[in-house]
Amino acid sequence: MGRAIPHTSSRATVLDVIRAAGTISRAGLAGATGLTAATVSTVVRGLLADGLVNEVGRAESTGGKPRVLLRLAPASRFAVGVHLDAGGTTYALTDLTGAVVSRTAHVGPRDADPAGEPEHTARRVEALVEGAGVDRERLLGIGLVSAAGDAARARELERAAGLPVVTGDDATAAALGEYWSGSAGRSSVLVAVHTGAALGAGVLVDGVPYRGAHGRAGGLGHVCVDIDGPPCACGARGCLEAVAGPAAVTDAARAAGVAGVPGVIGADGTESGGGALRPNGGASVTAGFAAVVRAARGGDPAARALLERSARYTAVAVRTLVGVL
Repeated sequence: MGRAIPHTSSRATVLDVIRAAGTISRAGLAGATGLTAATVSTVVRGLLADGLVNEVGRAESTGGKPRVLLRLAPASRFAVGVHLDAGGTTYALTDLTGAVVSRTAHVGPRDADPAGEPEHTARRVEALVEGAGVDRERLLGIGLVSAAGDAARARELERAAGLPVVTGDDATAAALGEYWSGSAGRSSVLVAVHTGAALGAGVLVDGVPYRGAHGRAGGLGHVCVDIDGPPCACGARGCLEAVAGPAAVTDAARAAGVAGVPGVIGADGTESGGGALRPNGGASVTAGFAAVVRAARGGDPAARALLERSARYTAVAVRTLVGVL
């Protein structure tokens, strides 16, 4: 059965519990949400009228009249998720349950891709929705996700698309995805570790993102794992990012001559990977780290050792975060 989590309205609370439970009765909703039976009945009546919820049969009788079960109507509403990453942009159309209906990806660094322009992003969203045959009137809005979140970009996209836009960081979005998919079970606290051009963690407490006073909670990459370690861009030393993050792994692989990593000169005298890594270049870091992974899968012992070292340090940082939580 779904459990109640804080929401802005009784309607949102009831919808979320129905989603989490799969099927549930009105009495079950009252127990899970803490709302009165009268309030639940009123909310459910409105949800049925709007087509968001369906009645799908009855539960087994426990001595009285069998209770009517409720379930979300998946195709009643849709939303689009847009993930802006250093290596490209991904668009996903989801139904009311969060299931992916259609997806498209455009590879390439964001600074060289017109997807960075809100009008272009809006057109791609429109194309995705039309291609899936979804009525725009059923589209609730757009979720815009990037490494740090970008409220200004969200406002621009909202104007260009004519749809509500919510924004957030990719690690928190990953945590919400795990929570919605049921992977977290009934855990009250969930942490999702996300690796892109950098390391981050999304933290949920009772299903609600924990962002901290300045929206930076979950900065896993800046947990100190070596007090005498290398300097980090944040100004500290020995941060996980500087010791074992994607850029650190890629730099170490390049120094070790791992084949396929950008900046490595091969036996034929050519530079692999299409060019050297740019300092702090997100797209280059993503491509370089992917090259290290491919080399490790191909049996390169140096690449494998670097990834295992990175994993050990990441595990230490995660253990620290778990202890704090």
